[in-house]
Amino acid sequence: MRTTINIQDSLLDAVRCEAAEKHCSIGATINDALRQVFAAQTKKSVRQKTRLPVFKGNGVQSGVDLDSSVNLLDRMDGL
Repeated sequence: MRTTINIQDSLLDAVRCEAAEKHCSIGATINDALRQVFAAQTKKSVRQKTRLPVFKGNGVQSGVDLDSSVNLLDRMDGL
């Protein structure tokens, strides 16, 4: 696909040098660079398992209402 983009002069010079060293076109060099960037992002976005802490005990203390955030905050503050 043909498109028009604006590239900083210094980046274009670097792409031209890279293309000349590899004996390929500027378009092919830019395509390769974009593929590498997107491949690296895909690897980073793979989720790793999250370990949640587990606490031993007999559940919620008596009188604690888990549906009331005010009650929970008071309990945590020791009120």
